[in-house]
Amino acid sequence: MPNNKSTQFQKDVWEAIDKIPFGETRTYKELASSIGHPKAYRAVANACGKNPNPVSTPCHRVISSDGTIGGYSGKGGIKKKKALLKKEGILSHSYDVDEARLDLMIKGTVLEGYKKVEQDKIKEELVNFPTAKKDGSTSIVIDHTFDVKGVGTVALGKVLSGKIAQYDKIQHYPSEIEAMVKSIQMHDDDVKE
Repeated sequence: MPNNKSTQFQKDVWEAIDKIPFGETRTYKELASSIGHPKAYRAVANACGKNPNPVSTPCHRVISSDGTIGGYSGKGGIKKKKALLKKEGILSHSYDVDEARLDLMIKGTVLEGYKKVEQDKIKEELVNFPTAKKDGSTSIVIDHTFDVKGVGTVALGKVLSGKIAQYDKIQHYPSEIEAMVKSIQMHDDDVKE
């Protein structure tokens, strides 16, 4: 039950959360739109964090637009949120996202319109991936992107041909958006001895 210090916005968020059916989720962004504040998804996340009764107002059903489960202010934290999502049949060992939800998550990003590949076929697809340009330029397959406050957009991918160095300027194909490589991280499976 909201206390006297709760804002009307918080009360609206909690009321919208109460309407999420058992076994379903909504993103912070979807919740923001549903209460008439489509750009206030961060404020929705904050309201979820201030939920005075996460047991009866099921904020565990609210997840991030990128498919990750987001935070949980209830007792037990993220571990409890995962357990509640599993109990409702929403979360399995790998968080499966149906195609409609995936389309919603990548709408408006550089990934919109790209070919979707089943997880068990990714390595096969990478081996057969044609380089976009035959002029010797670097070709990178972007796995996923996310925003980091104070840093910018982070893109994770694999260099298929050519070389890349810190502070290189790169151009996204086919959008022609330019970016600068600020850091490079190697993963053990990519390092050759």
